[in-house]
Amino acid sequence: MRSILTFSLILFSTLAFGKNQSCTYEFDVENSKVEGTGYKFTEKTGVTASFPGFELNKQSKAESPKALLDGLVVTVNLVTIDSGNALRDKNMRETLLTGILGDSVATVTVKKVTDKSIETEFKINEKTQKIDFKYSLKDSIMTAKGSFDVLKFAMGEQVAALKKRCGSLHTGADGKSVTWTEFDVAVTAMIKKNCQ
Repeated sequence: MRSILTFSLILFSTLAFGKNQSCTYEFDVENSKVEGTGYKFTEKTGVTASFPGFELNKQSKAESPKALLDGLVVTVNLVTIDSGNALRDKNMRETLLTGILGDSVATVTVKKVTDKSIETEFKINEKTQKIDFKYSLKDSIMTAKGSFDVLKFAMGEQVAALKKRCGSLHTGADGKSVTWTEFDVAVTAMIKKNCQ
């Protein structure tokens, strides 16, 4: 009786939970997002915008979420900026994001992945810098965050144009107009899991 019961439980587990089940993973690009945050005022108040115009160099499936990062290149069209404020977006396009070599595109190439960080080559204005992104994976969501200074990408003229146009908008309670050159980048990647 015990052996019959044991066999029944094993059979049920195999059928119900797929003992030999194999799974693959892929990015859900439509529900993923790339965001950038710039800062103004002395107290460094952040303004966040999304960049819906981004593409991946591959859409292949992988055996694990981490493996999806191998050889990944993300290309971001910076003029697709959307901060939820049409005037702000226009100002950004016509000052900071104009005249960037390479058609105002940022390219992020994954070079190495560890358990907690993603080493990348970040290219804007035909200048390349190494940027490390801290990342985490929970359920079907992968998040990665990094930061850079636009002056390292030879964008001094663009920053000066932004300050000139938006000086009054970047003037805080202390009466000082401050435009920071540091930007934070945040990527939220949704991952689809397919099991057979």
